[in-house]
Amino acid sequence: AKMGYSAQDWATSCALLPDGFQDRYIVIQPTSRWFFKCWREERMSALINALSAAGYPVVLTSGPDAKEKQMIATIMAGCPDARLHSLAGQLTLRQLAALIAHARLFIGVDSVPMHMAAALGTPLVALFGPSKLTFWRPWQARGEVIWAGDFGSYSRS
Repeated sequence: AKMGYSAQDWATSCALLPDGFQDRYIVIQPTSRWFFKCWREERMSALINALSAAGYPVVLTSGPDAKEKQMIATIMAGCPDARLHSLAGQLTLRQLAALIAHARLFIGVDSVPMHMAAALGTPLVALFGPSKLTFWRPWQARGEVIWAGDFGSYSRS
C-alpha cells in the first residue's frame, strides 16, 4: 500500500515543530481508539525519557478524542525534562502522513498511524497488545513488531 501527502501538508506539519526538531525527531503515537491496545502511560513516559536522554526529540501524536488527549497529557507529565512536543489532535491525516514520512522513526501501538508509517516506508517499531498479528501486523514494514503475547500474559493494569 502507498500513501501520499502534498508539499503543503509537510509545510504545515513542519511549521508546528519547535526549532531543532525538523530533521531528527521520532514520532510516537501512544493512543488508539481502542485503549486495550495501549501501553501504560508510565511506560511510554519512560521510553520518551530514554530517547530524549539519547538526544532524540520526540513528537507525540493522537486523534482529537478527549480521552486520547488526556492520555497524552499524562504521558507528558511523566517527561518534565524531555525534548518533547505534542501535536495531539492537531493534524489532518495527510499532515500526519507528512510528519511520519519525515521522521527518523515511528513508534506506536496498533493503530491507523502505525499502518501509515508502514505504507510510507518510515522505519517503525509497532507495539501490539492482544491483537492477532496474523491479521493486523504491517506486512512490509521497515522495522520491528513487538507483541505482548511474546512476553507472557497481557494486561494494561
